Amino acid sequence: MGIQDIRDHVTTATEASDGTYDVDAIVTEIGETYGYDADPEQIPGEEYWEIVGKHADPVA
Repeated sequence: MGIQDIRDHVTTATEASDGTYDVDAIVTEIGETYGYDADPEQIPGEEYWEIVGKHADPVA
């Protein structure tokens, strides 16, 4: 795993969700929290989606 793998995973997950997300900020937080070699599939779902939720763009 590497940063591009994390980015690909986050992009796929957020494209399947309503709203828009700051993918760069999500990738950075995952990398800083779990390491840039982390496998996003191994991050507990609740923690993963909490990180994603923090970087959701507010609805105008």
